[in-house]
Amino acid sequence: MRVNSDFLRQADLPPVVIIGTGPAGMTLALSLEEKGIDCLLVEGGDEFYSEDSQSVYEGKTFGDEYFALDETRLRQFGGSSNHWTGLCRPLDAADFEARPELGVPGWPIKKTDLDPYDMAARDILEIGQTRDFEFSGTVDEIAFAMSPPVIFSQKYGDRIDASRHIHLSLNTSLISLVAEGRSVTHLELADAAGNRVRLSPRLVVVACGGLENSRLLLWSNEVSGDPVVAEASALGRYWMEHPHFRLGDCMLNRPLHRSDIPDWQTTYFNPRAEVMHRHGGLGFALEMPFQGPDDSLRGHMRQIGCRDLPAMLEMLSSVRGKTPTCGYTLTAAWEQAPDVDNRIVLSKEERDRFNVPRLQLHWRKTAFDLHTAKVGFELVARDIVAKGIGAVRAYRHLIDMENYTNKHGIAGHHHMGGTRMSDRAAEGVVDRNLKIHGMSNAYVLGSSVFPRAGHANPTFTIVQLALRMADHLAKRII
Repeated sequence: MRVNSDFLRQADLPPVVIIGTGPAGMTLALSLEEKGIDCLLVEGGDEFYSEDSQSVYEGKTFGDEYFALDETRLRQFGGSSNHWTGLCRPLDAADFEARPELGVPGWPIKKTDLDPYDMAARDILEIGQTRDFEFSGTVDEIAFAMSPPVIFSQKYGDRIDASRHIHLSLNTSLISLVAEGRSVTHLELADAAGNRVRLSPRLVVVACGGLENSRLLLWSNEVSGDPVVAEASALGRYWMEHPHFRLGDCMLNRPLHRSDIPDWQTTYFNPRAEVMHRHGGLGFALEMPFQGPDDSLRGHMRQIGCRDLPAMLEMLSSVRGKTPTCGYTLTAAWEQAPDVDNRIVLSKEERDRFNVPRLQLHWRKTAFDLHTAKVGFELVARDIVAKGIGAVRAYRHLIDMENYTNKHGIAGHHHMGGTRMSDRAAEGVVDRNLKIHGMSNAYVLGSSVFPRAGHANPTFTIVQLALRMADHLAKRII
């Protein structure tokens, strides 16, 4: 049911207050409802997009070129699911493991801790099971599922309106959390009229996204009498994205796609984790979208020919005497190593309309990130050529390991890290149950808790984490 600011001012609140209505917060609320547990679901934006609300997300980026911060996420009911394209895949078991030789931490949980929530997450996102196939001794063809996509506000809005357990407050902005000792004693919020409201939650979950989670906790630490994150050396740091870039061209003598799977329209090549490990790289996937042979070759030859006629002739002569039928541009997404200097900080000059400092994102791709791209591309290209099915050409920026510009891509709009999960407070912000280290009643939910990212889109894992948190909170309440 929807509630107004009068409800917020009453003393008897639901036991769980969830800040944020994206896939993380809404999944948690719906799962608690199924367990008969009341919650207050708080959204800073309105039911639909508004420029006034969206302006709160304005900020600046330093380092590599990135998207405008008020465009890469949405401040409205349903969060950024309102512009999600729907691509889904669970993380692999290897993505949870530490790579100490590279300074990459593991998760304090394993894939098996999230596997019990696989089917429920698929139901929520409306995706079926997927199958992977062996391409060679070192590379697999892997599948991503495609959600319709599920826009959470559209799919679950009516259910929330009718719910006796979920109390939804729109246009209610969290300003800060205030702690005393080991507990968050109250939340400072602003209602739709701009009036300040103070809530005293039993349990609070901050689920505002992979940028805003860090911003709110950084600001809370500045204004709270006692810090909300007592050990804050990792707060806002180790922020990650999935670089998405066009890395090369490919010509094949036959199309690669799975005709036995009706919705298989794209081939994704994934060098196995142990192979990437041997070559000193992290997670990597190369995308080859399926195109019919009639138009894709002519169009691709024109594109390559306009750019580089010698390269086109070389590729044509490399298909081992077989007639090329398909041409592709190869796009990759890969795992960025967590780096302490990739971080979220608060502006010292600019503030939003609630007088909260605006966000500043410092983000660069390191030489190691480019190494992962080069290793992954070479492993896939080598196997395509070895099978005698095509020729592959890498773009100059990959061969020379030059820093990329947005001419070939930027990233996936995947905001990860900043409040990462760890067993030790000195190495992260939340524990394996996503409770803030040292706090008795404050949690963080979303991709900001990822210690490392793998190459897969984060939404599926976010939903799994939300379902797991619901089980944990239920044990504390019931």
